[in-house]
Amino acid sequence: MQAMLDPRKWEYVDRLRLLIAIAFGAALGFTNGYSHGWFNLLWALIGAVVVAGAFYCYRALLSSLPRALDR
Repeated sequence: MQAMLDPRKWEYVDRLRLLIAIAFGAALGFTNGYSHGWFNLLWALIGAVVVAGAFYCYRALLSSLPRALDR
């Protein structure tokens, strides 16, 4: 259970997918920012956090699903 929650103990592929999700969220937030300058960087940070959080939750749900079906 602890390995599921700690990204440092994930397999290499899952850690790479998390980094790709962070980069995608940052790019999405940066391109959808409403103005230039610091506000765009803020939107990039928000996008990275939201997309990475969604991936983190998806991976946690996916890894706990087989155990829930065994019960």
